[in-house]
Amino acid sequence: MNVEQLNAVAGAAVSTFDNMLGLAVERENVFLCETPHPLGEVSSLVTFSGSVNGLCVFTLDRSLAAWVARNLQEVEEPSANEIADTVGELANIIFGAAKARLAKQEVNMSLPEILIGRTRLIDFPDYPIVGVAFATSWGRIHTQFALDAFTPPKRPKILVVDDDLMVLEVFRRQLADDFDVFPASAGSEALQLVRDNPIDIVISDYRMPNMNGLEVLLRASQERPSAIRMLVTSYSWEPHVQLAQDRRVVTGVLEKPLRPDVLRAAVLQALNQGVAAP
Repeated sequence: MNVEQLNAVAGAAVSTFDNMLGLAVERENVFLCETPHPLGEVSSLVTFSGSVNGLCVFTLDRSLAAWVARNLQEVEEPSANEIADTVGELANIIFGAAKARLAKQEVNMSLPEILIGRTRLIDFPDYPIVGVAFATSWGRIHTQFALDAFTPPKRPKILVVDDDLMVLEVFRRQLADDFDVFPASAGSEALQLVRDNPIDIVISDYRMPNMNGLEVLLRASQERPSAIRMLVTSYSWEPHVQLAQDRRVVTGVLEKPLRPDVLRAAVLQALNQGVAAP
């Protein structure tokens, strides 16, 4: 389990009790939980899906649950149903705040399912159950997490080759938000990057000293045949360029002058199709 999900729920719980209820909450140590039962009397079970899968059980001691119900429901002696409803409402607020903290991870959370008592056997998924406890003056809060690890989506790796450093920087900035960009100002540098990294796309200027773009793409195709290879040139009519396309050394040609936004669109299209945009 990634600690980000745990911290998001824990932080939302502390903030909610403090700001909404005026109750100080002290977070205690994280521990491995061996029981498949709730750790307190009134619990909310929330299922995670999307980029993170599993579930979390959020539990209040009965004395704390009753105190929360008295404050939120404004009743002197809340009934069992009023306590359960209040814990469900509180869980909605806490997990809604936690989801907002995890917005970049595209985490989905179910509505809370209320559990009463400690005897309910929870069908935890086959992940380690991590517990976090909190102390308050009215009782304890317990959380149990059984979540898979969050794995960020793979960012495609783009190698951009141009002997003009200003052009390299402009293209790097245009692509850096969505891709891992490897700039190279010479063919030899580019080929070393191809050898050392699982490059997905090689984009090379044509007219460069020592090693031109066709040579770069030819040797890149030998080092990493799966990479998409795109040539940037004003000379697409030249026989050498057309022959390289026919032999699939070059899988696409981008015409100069090339605007950065056009380059980005071509890269996205190439990745979606598995070949370079014509």
